[in-house]
Amino acid sequence: MILYLDTSSLVKLYVLEPSEARDGKETGWESEEVRHLCAQADDIYISVIGYAEARSALARRRGEHRFSNPEGYDGAIQDLDHNWRDLLLKVDLTERLVHFAGDLAEKHGLRAYDAVHLATGIMLQMRFGEINFSSWDQELLGAAPSEGLVLAH
Repeated sequence: MILYLDTSSLVKLYVLEPSEARDGKETGWESEEVRHLCAQADDIYISVIGYAEARSALARRRGEHRFSNPEGYDGAIQDLDHNWRDLLLKVDLTERLVHFAGDLAEKHGLRAYDAVHLATGIMLQMRFGEINFSSWDQELLGAAPSEGLVLAH
């Protein structure tokens, strides 16, 4: 299986986040779902913008006191750096990809980096055939299937 992670999914590898409650009951941990997807994947892709986005998201969570201690934040950064170097396959930005993302942003009303993630997923699917697209962003979850991507969860 080829898996594409947007940053909303990537961050869940480093911060435990519960799933939204359904019918008043906790449904588990989003983080566990992403880890399970990664364990099943043969290859895991991400756009190079994901690193800056992930560092920003982790810093925000540190400011929200989502880490029990400073070592938790430092460990998350170390884990991110390790995975970035040894696990994740990065997709570079090209002018063509950025222009395609601009078209998708306009078509779906997406934020710029979300459109880059969508464009990257579509490009990978055109290259490899079916991929599994993992996101927790509601706008991306709405746009991805209409562009032919299979949602990973």
